[in-house]
Amino acid sequence: MNNKETYSLKRELLPTLADRLLERHSLVAPVAVSPSDVLFAPVDRADQIAWDYGNSVISPVAELFPPTEALFEFDLSTRPPELHAPPPPDPIVLFGIRPCDATALRYLDEFFLQGDFVDSAYARRREATTLVVWACEQPASERCFCSCCEAGPVLDAGYDVQLTPVGDRVLVEVGSPKGAQLLDAVKDLLEPADELLVARRDEQTEQLHQELSAVGNIPAAMRAVSGGSVPAECWDRLGLRCMECGGCSLVCPKCTCFDVIDLYTGPEQGARIRVWDSCRLWGYSQEASGHNPRPVQADRTQRYAYHKLGHDYFQQYDAPGCVGCGRCLSVCLGGVDMEAMLTAIREAMPSGRRISAAGGADQTD
Repeated sequence: MNNKETYSLKRELLPTLADRLLERHSLVAPVAVSPSDVLFAPVDRADQIAWDYGNSVISPVAELFPPTEALFEFDLSTRPPELHAPPPPDPIVLFGIRPCDATALRYLDEFFLQGDFVDSAYARRREATTLVVWACEQPASERCFCSCCEAGPVLDAGYDVQLTPVGDRVLVEVGSPKGAQLLDAVKDLLEPADELLVARRDEQTEQLHQELSAVGNIPAAMRAVSGGSVPAECWDRLGLRCMECGGCSLVCPKCTCFDVIDLYTGPEQGARIRVWDSCRLWGYSQEASGHNPRPVQADRTQRYAYHKLGHDYFQQYDAPGCVGCGRCLSVCLGGVDMEAMLTAIREAMPSGRRISAAGGADQTD
């Protein structure tokens, strides 16, 4: 962290910084749409930005992996058929994204860009996006547990610029050449960051880590899920409580389930559309033959838990399938959100293998 360009900004100058960036860039930032709800949307003035917001209702990762998008348009009336890619996305600055959501984007980068096939639609948006992280000086909400997932409250990497409020100052860290270029227009607002400001930020972060680690430990649950030691009755109970609304996947910034459909706008014209889906829904796992390998919700709940907590997943991406943003706790109608799932797994373990809520290791009764 000491090798990064770091600056200090007076907190009162944050709106000025945003207005100056707006002179050259398109900003998508948190906007209050009701007294309690915040969404990310384009802004044209700094006074439209919700500075002291909790987590947004929908994660801003939707700017790069949208709920619905046209992958290409087609015309089958020609020989050969014509395919037309969508126009290139306009460059944006994703301004004020929380560390948990920025961490989710690092996973999406690996999922869509670093496998055997590169997702061109995501790649174009990612290249056109500059990330300005707004780190947390206090828990974004009472439901946050990002420390359990190494997804906050402050990042060491995975951003172009990171802004961390510390008292009446903001620590400004440059994480990439793209971030350095972005700050060129506001250099006159910035001062060199001294060691005292960095130390105050580190002390503030350490205190937050302790506050945000209250939710049951994820490593122990990962061992139980991966080892197959969670009783089947636990998945049955959780499955019965699931309302199959798909809300958890809708708000989770790390869910990548999607479906692809062809939407016809004429006899032989149309577009191939990608839409979000959820492995908690019955139709997601149905095969072309009509067979469904996960016909009951208990099976789908177990699959969802393995996707979030399985060791194979962690080994591949070096992180659990959760960033601790707490959104699923807000929307789940049946009380089978991530915190409830972790609690159920702990309580279901046989006597002598009970998982501690805070110790990080199995306890023997």
